[in-house]
Amino acid sequence: MDLHPSHDAIERFLLGRSEGSESGLVMRHLLSCSACLPVARKLARAIRLLPYHAPPTPDQRSAYDAYDQVFSRLSSSVTSTETSLHLEEQRAAELWHLLDGMPLDRRLLLVQNHPRFQTWGLFQYVLTKARLLASIAPREAIALADLALAIANRPLDVPAALAWDLRGSALAARGNAERVLCELETAETTFERAWSALDHGTGDLLERARTHTLEARLLRDLGRFDEALGGLGAARRIYRRLADGYNQGRTLLQEADLLGVLDPRAGIRKIEEALHLLQHRSEPRLEIMAVGRLAWFLDDAGKPWEALSVYDRSASLYRGLHDTYALICRYWLGGRIYRGLSDPEQAEDLTLRAWEGFRDLRYTHDLAICSLDLAQLYLLQHRAEEATRMMHELAPVLAEAGLHPDGLRRWLELGEHTDPAAYKQAALYFIRYWRRPPQADQVSQSA
Repeated sequence: MDLHPSHDAIERFLLGRSEGSESGLVMRHLLSCSACLPVARKLARAIRLLPYHAPPTPDQRSAYDAYDQVFSRLSSSVTSTETSLHLEEQRAAELWHLLDGMPLDRRLLLVQNHPRFQTWGLFQYVLTKARLLASIAPREAIALADLALAIANRPLDVPAALAWDLRGSALAARGNAERVLCELETAETTFERAWSALDHGTGDLLERARTHTLEARLLRDLGRFDEALGGLGAARRIYRRLADGYNQGRTLLQEADLLGVLDPRAGIRKIEEALHLLQHRSEPRLEIMAVGRLAWFLDDAGKPWEALSVYDRSASLYRGLHDTYALICRYWLGGRIYRGLSDPEQAEDLTLRAWEGFRDLRYTHDLAICSLDLAQLYLLQHRAEEATRMMHELAPVLAEAGLHPDGLRRWLELGEHTDPAAYKQAALYFIRYWRRPPQADQVSQSA
């Protein structure tokens, strides 16, 4: 992840021209980054010497030497800090080894009562694990977020405001895991607590941006797309302010996912903007997500041949990929494109492979939306009975997975339709309102 300030930002800082909080952000970065400090030192020399055609006076040379001494001391300090952080990470891994495998209540008891486990390093180690596990093992992620929160609530050797930041980040991780478990009301409350903690904290912009992007997923699941887009816009403005092109690009892809459902052309524009920011990155998974969505929205925008071109060009990205979900999504995308190209047999083959993959993985929401595509293909081939049977057989599975009663009623009614267009129109409802029906102010939008 590229979180280094640009050369322009460092130069503005050195010249005293930084605006707003940029000066403090650049200064804090230079105090902790051994890569940027030499860059700043060279820029400082260039900025001071370039305006002078004659050799510097003794007073100017004395000032230059003083600057060099400051940078030398900073460089030594940064090296010492990096060594300390490395040791802290090692100690955290050792402490986690002691905690791993213990019952949850035993873990909590230890971190609450034993100073040895009340360290910033262990907090970061546990929080990182919680974030990584949120999508695949959400209950374990919640337990880890609670452990991180328990550490943050103890008297750590950090400023009080930073302790509030730590609490906020742990609560945001917990809220995201609760969202994955469909505990949406609980997750809303947890995110409110996270924001309250961050409001008492240091004002860390990166932590606020991260919380915006996590909360946007919850707002999406609640069908509150406008609020989700507002949060993502706030996150992207922070990343732009910090000259963080990588995370600007990632946030744009999140925005594209939301906008493209409602307006494929708007989604395409966001993806193209994101790809421009990410073009020098070498991250196949991110590129797969971007070009896959681009092809998807091109097809939704009525451009199946352009979608097929993107789809075919992206084949090389999947070579050697060991990501089952990504491969299944590629089958699904291919099925949609070939349906648009009036090749129902090829479309059915690919869509059925995707359908079986989602079923085997128990990814019920994806299975439901893929089923709507498969039903359309059955109807286009005059096989209405197969479409109806599939819809009815899936109903109890969807109910068990948390589809709300109004959605289940609509699903069963849809199974009686013989018009393929009805399934296409219904997809938006099940994408937006899977976990909770639209509220009164959203009914007109979902009609």
